[in-house]
Amino acid sequence: MSFHVAPRSLRARYGAMPLPVRSALWFTFAGITLKAIAMLTTPIFTRIMTTDQYGLYSLYNSWFQVLMVITTFRLTAAVFNKGMSIFPEARDEYTATMQTTSTALVVVAMVVYAVFHGRFDAITGLPSVVMIAMFSELLFSPSVAFWTARERYDYHYRPVVIVTVGISALTAIAGVVAVVMSGDKAVARILAGAVVSTGIGIAIYVRNIRRAGRLFVPAYARYALMFNLPLVPHYLSMYALDQLDRIMVARMVSLSAAAIYSVGYTVGLAIRVATDSASAALIPWQYRQLEADNLRGLGRRLSQVFVLYAFFVLFFVALAPELVAVLGGSAYQGAIYVVPPVSVATFFIFAYMMFGNIEVYYDATKMMTYGSVVAAVANVALNAVYIPRFGYVAAGYTTLACYGGLAAAHYVYVTRVVRVRVDGGRIVDAKVMLGLTAGLLAGMALLVATYQTPGVRYVLIVLGCVGLYLQRTRIRALLGSINEPRAQ
Repeated sequence: MSFHVAPRSLRARYGAMPLPVRSALWFTFAGITLKAIAMLTTPIFTRIMTTDQYGLYSLYNSWFQVLMVITTFRLTAAVFNKGMSIFPEARDEYTATMQTTSTALVVVAMVVYAVFHGRFDAITGLPSVVMIAMFSELLFSPSVAFWTARERYDYHYRPVVIVTVGISALTAIAGVVAVVMSGDKAVARILAGAVVSTGIGIAIYVRNIRRAGRLFVPAYARYALMFNLPLVPHYLSMYALDQLDRIMVARMVSLSAAAIYSVGYTVGLAIRVATDSASAALIPWQYRQLEADNLRGLGRRLSQVFVLYAFFVLFFVALAPELVAVLGGSAYQGAIYVVPPVSVATFFIFAYMMFGNIEVYYDATKMMTYGSVVAAVANVALNAVYIPRFGYVAAGYTTLACYGGLAAAHYVYVTRVVRVRVDGGRIVDAKVMLGLTAGLLAGMALLVATYQTPGVRYVLIVLGCVGLYLQRTRIRALLGSINEPRAQ
């Protein structure tokens, strides 16, 4: 009898969930599944492709992300969600308009490329056939993003989960088949993904138009362009911080070095799954504290959350050799030294996201644009100086330095904002942040020093697990206080 209670109880709880909660659960599942598919297929591609071939594939992905911002103005981002709220009775027409506007912008970019294709091919380091594939994705992949965001507003989670997970799975399967069967494995991998993305994108493109009954509403296009143009530098800067290091490694060192760096970067950023999920989960809690003017409680809990996150970052750094061995194999062993700075950088990403949530609450968002632009420019400058001297590993440390600087800028800015909005208010003590930063950097250095002595490293990992176990009651209390519906 008891064997059947738990499943029935779970089904009952699931059935009793409000539709928005159920949708959020499935969208979270889809996001984690997409990242899992990418992580699980990485070891396959790194073992059947040479480092040069995998480097070209990584270079393509980096340029795609950068050009997506330049050619579409990121109309799939904040301005689309804003439009869903402002034009609730015309969401389908707004979706079709954004899709058509994005298409027009990409077509203009294609014309420019057609005229100067030789120069652009030299700049990107990609052959013309690959650039054509990229433009086909730029034309039609936004339609999937528009449709997905549109469906979210009606809580239609089933088709979204099926399509997004299906695209990821089909892309992975097609990629493996193409790479195995082709001699030019890098181009085959890129074209396989482009065919899947473009094919499904075209189908959804047509569906969006039929659903709206029209292609274009000029007023919606004007609104979107006026809203998003000032944000393009911010979007471009954030993608530059995330992608340009791989592009610069490919140009300044080699495609092989870019491949090794990309694997290390992927491993280091894997913890971002936790970062993004935690940030999204903490926003309602932060707002409850701010609404209650409970800055002391907010600061105390944030400090504890930062300590807990820093511990998990160090645990990730400690496992870098094993993670790289699984994802890359022996040809990518150099990537283990990229993981530590990139993993520690995620701590600063998490920190500035927490501070950014507070800035948004107080409608003080200037630092989001200015800070990201300065950080991106600094990253390019530092890479230009240090990659030629120290190789691809330097790019990991320049990334760490720039994200650290960005977090520091957000901390100073949000401290000033809170002090003005709440007389004498303060979020997190500067001594706490400095102490955490020093401890995190020292811990990273210690663990890197043990990479060649695995016995010592394993002892440290065991000690860390024991420490975590001993603090389990405090951790549960911390997580419980964050989930409380009232200010703590």
